[in-house]
Amino acid sequence: MRIPRFLSVILLLSCSAPAAGQSSYELTNPPPTLKVQPTCKDAGPAAVSLRIAMARGEYEPVQLVVSATSGDVKTLRVAASDLRGPNGAVIPAKRVVVTPLGFVNCKKLSPGARLVGEVPDVVLPDRPMDIPAGRRQPFYVTVQTLPKDVPGEYKGTVRITARNAPATTLPLTVRVYSLVLPVRSHMRTAFVTREAFRQFMSSPTDHDEFVRAAINYAKVMLSYRVSPDFGWAPRKNEDGSYDFSDFDKLLSATVPLGLTGFDIGASGSMASTPDTKLAKAAAEHFKAKGWWDLHYCYGWDEASGDVVRRIPVLYKALIKAVPDIKIVQTGWSPNEPVKDLVKIWCPLTAWIDFNACREAQKKGEEIWWYVCCLPPAPHANVFVDSPGIDQRILGWQSFKEGIQGFLYWGMDYWTGNTPPLDKYDRANYANWNPLSYGDTFNGDGYLLYPGKHDSPLASVRLVGLRDGFEDYDVFTEARALAEKGAPGAEKLNKLLDFGAPLIKSMTEFTQDGNDLLARREQILKAAEELAAK
Repeated sequence: MRIPRFLSVILLLSCSAPAAGQSSYELTNPPPTLKVQPTCKDAGPAAVSLRIAMARGEYEPVQLVVSATSGDVKTLRVAASDLRGPNGAVIPAKRVVVTPLGFVNCKKLSPGARLVGEVPDVVLPDRPMDIPAGRRQPFYVTVQTLPKDVPGEYKGTVRITARNAPATTLPLTVRVYSLVLPVRSHMRTAFVTREAFRQFMSSPTDHDEFVRAAINYAKVMLSYRVSPDFGWAPRKNEDGSYDFSDFDKLLSATVPLGLTGFDIGASGSMASTPDTKLAKAAAEHFKAKGWWDLHYCYGWDEASGDVVRRIPVLYKALIKAVPDIKIVQTGWSPNEPVKDLVKIWCPLTAWIDFNACREAQKKGEEIWWYVCCLPPAPHANVFVDSPGIDQRILGWQSFKEGIQGFLYWGMDYWTGNTPPLDKYDRANYANWNPLSYGDTFNGDGYLLYPGKHDSPLASVRLVGLRDGFEDYDVFTEARALAEKGAPGAEKLNKLLDFGAPLIKSMTEFTQDGNDLLARREQILKAAEELAAK
């Protein structure tokens, strides 16, 4: 809906012209990929209305920024109404979640990064926020659709209130398209947890409580479309058998939520030994449970030097014990030393040999890739101080290049941060040390923050990855429609071809999140039209 200019002016005046003794604020609406720092010059265009376009079965945020223009704004809150759609359909307010964003202070730039100082990265629980004069406070308003939601246009409101400033109401429109995302993503993911969350648990030494907390973390991760890799090994019984009960609890809780894979390799120790007895026991157990198709065995991590000569023998021993075991080799594109031994190749995004990978895919092998402390800009990465477009574009690059999986080495590598949790929560995590991995990289190795009740808080970077992986699923479902050959398929295929200016290369891609949102909606619309034929 386009709002007449005179109404837009009235709407802006309603929150920028306070009565005596009141403060004022301005509202802006940048794309969710823009990391709005508290004293940045550009916080996006004036917010006179909010709009989201999305598929069914996904989450999608819109960003609202409140800037205190005249004095401190006290206890500001943002709340959303129900969204009412076609023929009485409703998206209830409980599925329209408001989250303020907390800033962490990047005093030292990651190599190649651009954002220095306070950077929004903590997706806080819904709470009132005090905004000092001259500062900006970003919020996400995130809508969740279900596969059963009726396609069409939904309308509601977002209301901004404060103790000492006028209230403002913005219209929120959500266009839900007919395309449905699968519960289990087409993108296989393996995001490693380091178990640092144990120190922030309410009962850190209790094993059952640890497993319960791990399942909490896994469920949160899956809501952001990434699958956990805990690197667990089963407990060994006195008779030499193995106890897989912790795995069973985890998988029973997470497979129905879309788990794309789990590691039987105990973070590489099974391959480096090699532990053929454990490999056989794992295969027998998980085949009986019906979960074997989801397994992978983490191989020797980024093997180099003398290890390169050893790993063929190690891998052959595992394959002899379990012929259908799926070994993951990180750091390598397909090559001779372990040819026909590795089923999942996982090179760095910057070092991938696309030709070798495509030949491997023809043989039925999978190609994943990853980022870590490398590569630096202009490659996309997930540092706190790298632009938000970097995180979302990784899903687009993965689809463009036919990549089947994404690995990341740490969700909770919280070096330099220690309990109690309350000291961070009370400060909205402004006192969090963002540096990790040798005090060189901001956010490398963690995409979550510890939260209350043994449930983590997401980072802005994890939101960007989720949105990019959901985009990957949108594109995969749309391509499947186009492959049926109905009239209009050519238009959809053309939209799914991400050349310049969206993606010219791995290091040259659009820096404007609105470009991605516009192309995404064009694809959703074309897919809906094609499905109706």
